[in-house]
Amino acid sequence: KLGEDSSAPYTQSLNLSSADNGTLTLSARAFDTAGNNATSSVVNVSVNIGGVVNPTGPVCFYENANFGGERFCSDKESNWVGAVWNDRISSVKVASGYQVVLYQHTNFGGTTVKLTGDNANLSNVGFDNVTSSFVVSKVIIDPGNSGTWAPNTSYSLGAAVTYGGLAYTCRQAHTSLLGWEPPNVPALWLLK
Repeated sequence: KLGEDSSAPYTQSLNLSSADNGTLTLSARAFDTAGNNATSSVVNVSVNIGGVVNPTGPVCFYENANFGGERFCSDKESNWVGAVWNDRISSVKVASGYQVVLYQHTNFGGTTVKLTGDNANLSNVGFDNVTSSFVVSKVIIDPGNSGTWAPNTSYSLGAAVTYGGLAYTCRQAHTSLLGWEPPNVPALWLLK
């Protein structure tokens, strides 16, 4: 039951902004003062919000920090997250073996943040409620192939980096911040 309207013209609104994509089946039921009732024929409503709303996928985007509120998941790129999700993403879960690059603007423009693991609060990397497009891709984790440590980068368990000419292995998935350089945070980085 969505609601009631007891005065003409009889109407009922339906907010579909958080509905899953697909087909909804709706009907109306009318009652008169004598207690008689009748049900209308079924009406199918097609819901297609944005271009990326999926119930599952290796990368899930959440409206609130700590993976709270509404979510959608994806396994591909989107040059625009859609009106409902534009500038609304506050946390992201990234499955092992995947990465996502978040873009500030549509069509993969503006500043970016690359995540290779979960990020419970995008405000920690200056990207809360600013995502407009993204690219999801598979990654090959090769601990022997080191990259250079950088701030505002999401590292997964076992990721290998170099810093100051030394090699480190990530001990705990996290998003790096200035001051969290490998020699400064042994709880996050193991010197090889």
